[in-house]
Amino acid sequence: MTRQPRPAEVTAAVVLLAAEAAFQVANAIASAITAGPVIRVYQRYAIDEVGARHAWIVDNNYTGIIWQAGVLAVAFSVLAIFLLRGSNIARVLTWVLCIPVLGLNLLGFTGGTSTPLGSNGNLSSPTTELALAVAQEAPAWAAPYAVAEGVISIALLISVIILLLRPPARRYTLGLR
Repeated sequence: MTRQPRPAEVTAAVVLLAAEAAFQVANAIASAITAGPVIRVYQRYAIDEVGARHAWIVDNNYTGIIWQAGVLAVAFSVLAIFLLRGSNIARVLTWVLCIPVLGLNLLGFTGGTSTPLGSNGNLSSPTTELALAVAQEAPAWAAPYAVAEGVISIALLISVIILLLRPPARRYTLGLR
């Protein structure tokens, strides 16, 4: 039995997943470049053990972001390969992965994932001064890049989810005519 030709919806979803994987790699690189200056600012503003823990938390957050981006890049790439082959499991796993990543990206824009690391008395300056110091030390492109990457990532993930929900994608991955 011959498999039907790959529908445009699946091809487009694969291309968009590959683009999302590339964005995750870029996110890991951008986070690695930004981490050092930001961590140094937190270390400079720490005045006691609790303040030092804030710097440690920021360091670990960046480490987690870098690892997460790497794992997502690999996962999106593997899913794209299996989608090209018509795997229904890959189609379902793509939703399972894309939906929470999409939710976290949206939550990031609401400020729901940010932490008030500079909002207590264990830092030598108020939060606003700390934020200004971070803004001065971090690369100038970091904040605009983060916003652009988030918006593009949200658009890519929504598009992938919608494309894989379309009947031609379902028929293709189930091997139906």
